[in-house]
Amino acid sequence: MKCEQGHALVRMTAGQLRKRSGYSTGYTCDRCRYKWSRGGRCADGDAVAHCDTCQYDLCPACIATTEPSTDDQAIEQWVSEVLDYSSQYDNYSYPAKQVIGKPKRLGGSSGNPWLMSTSQDNFVVVQFAKPVQISMVEVYEAYYPGHVLKILAKPTDNSSYVTLFSRAEKETDLSESRRVFCPPLLTKEVFSQVLRVEFARSTDYVQIEGIKITGDPLEKPKPEYLNDMITLFDNITAVPHTTLGGEELTKFFTSMGVTDDVDPMPFVVFYKLKATKGTFEISKEQFTVEYARRRARTMDDVARLSNDWKTAVLETLYDQFYEYVFDYMRGERKALPVPEALSVWRVLGLPTKWNLHDKWAEYLGRNEKLALPRDTLMELLPFSRAFTAATQEYDETSSWPLMFDSFVEWLRG
Repeated sequence: MKCEQGHALVRMTAGQLRKRSGYSTGYTCDRCRYKWSRGGRCADGDAVAHCDTCQYDLCPACIATTEPSTDDQAIEQWVSEVLDYSSQYDNYSYPAKQVIGKPKRLGGSSGNPWLMSTSQDNFVVVQFAKPVQISMVEVYEAYYPGHVLKILAKPTDNSSYVTLFSRAEKETDLSESRRVFCPPLLTKEVFSQVLRVEFARSTDYVQIEGIKITGDPLEKPKPEYLNDMITLFDNITAVPHTTLGGEELTKFFTSMGVTDDVDPMPFVVFYKLKATKGTFEISKEQFTVEYARRRARTMDDVARLSNDWKTAVLETLYDQFYEYVFDYMRGERKALPVPEALSVWRVLGLPTKWNLHDKWAEYLGRNEKLALPRDTLMELLPFSRAFTAATQEYDETSSWPLMFDSFVEWLRG
């Protein structure tokens, strides 16, 4: 993340930001212009981004829209903006904007809940940072639960609202205590970032703390994209197959610029397409569906997407990717032979990330018949970050694997 002048933003908590000059009472987000004041919607634990040079700041909601998404699993989101509402108790103590963000009792910055009028039917229209294919909606009811009548989602193509949940009457005989209302949805096919929640009229002071949605950030592929990807897959495999592997898979990666065996691109594609571990194959369904979901229609689109994935994975998802690649190579085996492990570390770029890599390879090379268990493979990444020089102090009573103790002893002669 960078500020408008191109300086890298530093991640910190709101509590850390307040220690800087001029920030003792809070800050204003330079993107959405929302005032995050101390004692209001700004809690010490909130994640913020700051530029010391420009005094540029981003709030949690704007950070969520700036940081890259993994785009391959469901994400949870709290309300980022209130677009419309029917009523509110006042503008200060219990306004509708209190449904923004995570409720304070759950570790967020939202204080008092939204308190709606008792003289009418009520509604609120809210927006979330990213559109998703909604699979779950949770309404955090603070007082007098059971008044949600309808939940509707506005598709991103601006077509009419789609009903996700509906009932004719409110619930009765519920206690006044808080609860999370998470109804079964009528459909999970809507790609949206805008919800309208409607409430029954009540003589009680109904209060809402927050609203959260869960969903896949990628919509299901449209038929035209899926058909193009099916045609492309069949052309790549020459004779129609259900999987892409062997020489055809090699040619596929070569067409995207892969020229050596240390290029991580193949593993990036396996990772993003959710390929079956250890097979070195991509199924037709994985290829066509995952690329079509991202609106690819040609081989150029596939190459562009794959290269974008490579950049994003290596820059922002390296630790997860590291674990995936080793588990992919290991398959059902309990341990990975040293030559294979060294090959994976080269693919993962460890020689350029750890100045003791060559010594580590030399140490392991003394016994190439050795096989490394998963714990050792996983622990090497944090170890490489913690131990960077032979002269560095090393605590042999630490919880590192015994092999690392032996390596340090061998390294120091």
